[in-house]
Amino acid sequence: MKKQFILCLLFIPFIVNAQHTIKGDVKKNTTNFTVYLKEFTNYNWIVLDSTVVNKNKFEFHIADNDKLIYIDTKDNPDFYIKLYNVKGTTNIKFNLANNTYSLKGTEKNEGLSKYEHFIKPYYQELDKLTKQKPKILNPSKFTPEEQEAYYKHFLLEKAVKNKIDIAKFKFIEQNKKNAYTKILIAEKLKSTFKEEDYDVLEKFYSDLELIDKNSENGQKLASFLREYKNVKIGAKVADFSLTDVNETKQTLYKNLEKYTIIDFWASWCAPCRKENPNVVALYNKYKDKGLNIIGISLDNDKQKWINAIEKDQLSWLQLSDLKGWNEPLLQTFKITSIPKTIILDKNGVIIAKDLRGDELENKLKELFK
Repeated sequence: MKKQFILCLLFIPFIVNAQHTIKGDVKKNTTNFTVYLKEFTNYNWIVLDSTVVNKNKFEFHIADNDKLIYIDTKDNPDFYIKLYNVKGTTNIKFNLANNTYSLKGTEKNEGLSKYEHFIKPYYQELDKLTKQKPKILNPSKFTPEEQEAYYKHFLLEKAVKNKIDIAKFKFIEQNKKNAYTKILIAEKLKSTFKEEDYDVLEKFYSDLELIDKNSENGQKLASFLREYKNVKIGAKVADFSLTDVNETKQTLYKNLEKYTIIDFWASWCAPCRKENPNVVALYNKYKDKGLNIIGISLDNDKQKWINAIEKDQLSWLQLSDLKGWNEPLLQTFKITSIPKTIILDKNGVIIAKDLRGDELENKLKELFK
């Protein structure tokens, strides 16, 4: 009797600490299989527990710690569940017919489940596109055809990733009382703010609670919005001056036409050089209708800059102080990569940005119709 009492005492700590109960119900299942409860810590998967799905049911008991945990199996790579290890009982329903699941019973996990269901189609689109990535047969011999295919795929992938970012903001806006939304807000505040997301970020910031606005990352977002306010579409740019190929100072406002493209490029920039024939054709088509282009180079070597101008037959105004990436205008316009295009109207107001190829052609067609 004494031994039994001591044995019971040994189990008390586990009973007290087992504050999260996970109950699983597997639909469309015909066999028993083992599932594993895991945690990803220090770049390693740690198995916390395992159990057998018996009569389509499984159950775990674990001390809660508010961390993300995962349930999977070696028998089915599509059986994958993500949830938070929170106090209470989380009920999981997993359908093997389509490998979908829902979480009920704990507020944070219900919020996560709703978000995962909302965002899944976007990630499926990205996953499908990733599998279609062009193969490079010989990396040391990157053919023009491979380069073009690779670049087109890059743009498509970038567009889908941007859709995912916008979708996350949409979820936040539509689910302000969702327990997971708070986590998503913190995640977005820690992420890199992108210029193309300015408008949605502006609304996102205005909807934040004061505690989030005053957080370190909230203040970073506020600073980002202040800096980009002067270079977003609709803003009027400040005048500036740079040196042309004849070492004459030229100012922006003295060279504005009906529409003016500021084209940031460099002789060493392969995508820039690849785009130049298209820009030349568009310039020749619309220059008599009021199009001007001002090329701003990030070159350091004047001769290489001039050689590239002549080789690519760039007949419009070319400017550079030959400072490379130390050119102050890069900070003014928040430029981190090239090629970069900014279209201004006759008053110096930004009406479009980052257009190339068909997008640039269609925009000019619209402006000069």
